[in-house]
Amino acid sequence: MSASRARTPRGRVLLVGDDEIVAELARRWPNATSCPGPFDALARVIAAPAREPIVAIAIETSGDSDRIRRNGRLGDSVEALDPSIEVLHWARHGTGADLPDGTTATLIRDAASLHAELVNRLGWPAEELSEAAAELPEKSIGEADPDPAPEPSPPIHEPMTATLETPVPVAERGHAAPTVETIRQARGPLGDLDLVEAVLAGGDRLGGTAIALLRERLGSSDLELLPPTPPPGDRGRSAVEVRDRETRLGWLASTSIPAAALAPWAGWMATWMRLDASHAELRRQALTDELTGVGNRRAFEQTLAKTLADARPRRRPVTLMVFDIDNFKTYNDQHGHEAGDEVLRETVQLLRSTIRRGDHVFRIGGDEFVVIFSDPDGPRAAGTTPIESVEDVVHRFQAQVTRLRLPALGPDAPGTVTVSAGLATYPWDGLEPRTLLAHADQLSLKSKREGKNRITFGPGAREHLERR
Repeated sequence: MSASRARTPRGRVLLVGDDEIVAELARRWPNATSCPGPFDALARVIAAPAREPIVAIAIETSGDSDRIRRNGRLGDSVEALDPSIEVLHWARHGTGADLPDGTTATLIRDAASLHAELVNRLGWPAEELSEAAAELPEKSIGEADPDPAPEPSPPIHEPMTATLETPVPVAERGHAAPTVETIRQARGPLGDLDLVEAVLAGGDRLGGTAIALLRERLGSSDLELLPPTPPPGDRGRSAVEVRDRETRLGWLASTSIPAAALAPWAGWMATWMRLDASHAELRRQALTDELTGVGNRRAFEQTLAKTLADARPRRRPVTLMVFDIDNFKTYNDQHGHEAGDEVLRETVQLLRSTIRRGDHVFRIGGDEFVVIFSDPDGPRAAGTTPIESVEDVVHRFQAQVTRLRLPALGPDAPGTVTVSAGLATYPWDGLEPRTLLAHADQLSLKSKREGKNRITFGPGAREHLERR
């Protein structure tokens, strides 16, 4: 079957490697893209559109130990960014490559076996991939090329004195950092890749990683990144501002390094902090529905995959509620799109005030929403207030939404907004994100067919509620 007529799965696979064999595999396999190295792969994961997400990354681990280590750390970064992405490690037959230290995944020994894994894990069409695999370059499944020349370790930036144009918030506390000895034993010398991984991982990781790198580079274990206020008052310690043109971001402080030596590194730190803040804002925008402020479909898919992965070993149920607003089109037609937007915003605001801590709301379509009900703490201890059940939450939301007062709809607004919903519960109603969502969606359609303003519980959701 020709590539143009081949059936392909939703999403793409990244083949990470910088040789001609990886590039040839990407040309022959449907929905595969080659990436020369970790930086390009991470960038593609972040930039992938929701309609065609990255579903797997196959990392070619052949080569010298530094390359194996860097590519192994790529797998850790991808898992932190999106745990739903399958990470596969493979090597050309005969290279004798091993997995990086600390990696527990199975090493796939040749390209043909990699093809089989793509079929088994992702549901790719076996016949078409088999045909493509049969045409692989002989050296990819036979004798291996000689090991490539060792790649140099990625250098770290020299100190930079560039100033910033926009303020960047910084946590109102110092950043703890591991010791130089611990870092060397666990991962070897730190470099730019570690800083990029910290930026991609988000949270509060950049400060600690950057300080650990500077401690290693400057040979000082007392170097710290202090919060912007108050100014350091210890006269025995040098302190240099980390700032942009308008705002102080923090202080680089040390008892063993003079201020003159810290000054260029303060500019270096400010540049990385700006990159960190910019990436955090882009990530927020990529995962947020602009109108309502809740997560979008991409955020839903990532959160559900992680929630189910956490629930499996703990045998914890997870319930999905899919709902939409009944007759939503009439609000736009009769009152205008601003009124329709108000209905969406007010409904979401009410829902967010109704759900429990640990539950999440997402807008995945025009007036279609999903709630992930997953209490992270489980049953309450004896003598404490029991957690409210999912059934109580959804019925209270259903009642309260009919009492919404929306000025944009005119005097008849009270009692005009209703919702139809369906609830499905892992593991009874579905084991995987896709099947669980499909089940809840069908139950929501059933609520509409049966008259609207209804909530339909799936067999698993009902069984779970009856067990409580």
